[in-house]
Amino acid sequence: MEKALTAYYEHFGENYPLVITDGKSDEDIIKRINECIENNTLENEPVYDDELDY
Repeated sequence: MEKALTAYYEHFGENYPLVITDGKSDEDIIKRINECIENNTLENEPVYDDELDY
């Protein structure tokens, strides 16, 4: 996991938004990070609803 997160940071210059990974396995997160890097696309930032309490 640490290697994938570091690769994402080195590629994009920002941290991967781990807050969106709730409930996903490490393997799924690493796969998604690798897809982002391969496609040169940042992961979508989480969307928050002002009407909800988190």
